[in-house]
Amino acid sequence: FDAVGLPGFQFIQDRIAGTAGHTNLDFYDTLSAEDLMKNAVIMAVFAYEAAMSKERIPRKTLVVEEVAPAKKAAPAAKPKSTP
Repeated sequence: FDAVGLPGFQFIQDRIAGTAGHTNLDFYDTLSAEDLMKNAVIMAVFAYEAAMSKERIPRKTLVVEEVAPAKKAAPAAKPKSTP
């Protein structure tokens, strides 16, 4: 997101028992319904507040890398005409 000038967000929470997060050992049946509902409310409120705000959300400064201009191609040779 930052590379194209869009604000990006991550909602960091305390580590919970089990894996350190996002591995092949994470299973649907190990998810906490209470945590899912709480996180859904947090993200929904954030999205609503961001959408209703009169001010733009701050963005990181966009760094634009300059690209060297392309070299002009040599003009194509004109075909010789036959008499």
